[in-house]
Amino acid sequence: MTTLADVAKRANVSKMTVSRVLNHPELVTEELKQLVQLAMKELDYQPNVVAKALAQQRTLTVQVIILEEMEIVEPYYAELIAGIALGLTEKNYTMQIVTEKHQVTDQCDGYIVTGARTSDYSWLKSLNKPVVLFGENRAGIPFVDTQNKEATYQASRFATRKGYHQVVFVGIDLPDTFAQAREAGYLEAMDELGQKPRVYRLENRSRIAEKFITQFNKLMPNTCFICASDRIALGIARGLMNMSRNVPEDYGIIGFDGIFIDRVSNPQLTTMKQPFRQMGRISVSQLMRLVEGRELKEYKRSCQASLVEREHSVLTIKVFINRELSKVQLETI
Repeated sequence: MTTLADVAKRANVSKMTVSRVLNHPELVTEELKQLVQLAMKELDYQPNVVAKALAQQRTLTVQVIILEEMEIVEPYYAELIAGIALGLTEKNYTMQIVTEKHQVTDQCDGYIVTGARTSDYSWLKSLNKPVVLFGENRAGIPFVDTQNKEATYQASRFATRKGYHQVVFVGIDLPDTFAQAREAGYLEAMDELGQKPRVYRLENRSRIAEKFITQFNKLMPNTCFICASDRIALGIARGLMNMSRNVPEDYGIIGFDGIFIDRVSNPQLTTMKQPFRQMGRISVSQLMRLVEGRELKEYKRSCQASLVEREHSVLTIKVFINRELSKVQLETI
């Protein structure tokens, strides 16, 4: 049976170095890691993960707690959980999904939590194992999230560059940090552009947004709606289409999330796409540092959203130019 000493001898390094590669790879150089991993592969060395866990009094299990009501869970959870699963597999960990607070136990090494609201923070802080939250917060809980403010700021600037004269923000009616940050990005862009902001907040359901837009006062053409989620954007799109409004010629729509809904919507949505799988893996990385008793380099990790432009939901430059030329021609008649 191949031992740690055999691997050290084959790689021409000390046993301590092999141990460090196995237990704390972040402390060794990439060259050393490759050298030791090659020796392990050549000798078919399999680390005794279970024995290591027992010695460290660990369960090799992470509970992923989903606190959002399951009937309104966003499709992004599939991508997020896929990222978490990949990250945990690399660490020889298993994942247990929990959807109710009373199901949460301490028979795990830590928790990754999503769907938490402000009212949940005191409970999360009372848990006896390390916690990483998927979702921006100001409660001091380590978190991973998108750069929410920056994303809606860029979306708002993008809408004005496309030639829309009025930009409206339709946010999520929640007192949570991520919702406030998305609204703040829009407000900052409007302030810089010298435009009067128009902000509305809705429950995060497409049918609510659809009803909202059909009752919208002063629905002026040449307006772009910046939406805090693709669900809201989907409802706005449906409502406008049902009223036979011209999208994107007269009304633009930009969503937020970029998972599934943006593609099945008719028209397909321009959206700020969040890197959910990447954020899932980062959540695992952050949690593992805490489980191993190491300090976090930063308690908040923010990833950049990317703009996915689709010509059927916002103006293309060609359409904008043709529209402006038509106005000039009409004015000269």
